[in-house]
Amino acid sequence: MWIVMTSAARMPRSCRGSYRNVALVKITPQYAAEGRRPKIISKRARGVETVEHLGHHNVGKTERCAYCVALAEAQERADRLNA
Repeated sequence: MWIVMTSAARMPRSCRGSYRNVALVKITPQYAAEGRRPKIISKRARGVETVEHLGHHNVGKTERCAYCVALAEAQERADRLNA
């Protein structure tokens, strides 16, 4: 089962604003059956099979910001992969 996960991105001090990571994570069937989610976006986390990082994106104030667009695309992709 594929899920979408986000986390805070580490950026240099010269970058103003806030950035977040977006990733597609494939979890094991056992984790999916129990309704659990991994704690971190990493291949070494419990219950994770594969990770596809989609990059770090700027979080804006509207729904047209890069983060919201990437999150929507990731959710659509996860829905297609789970179908």
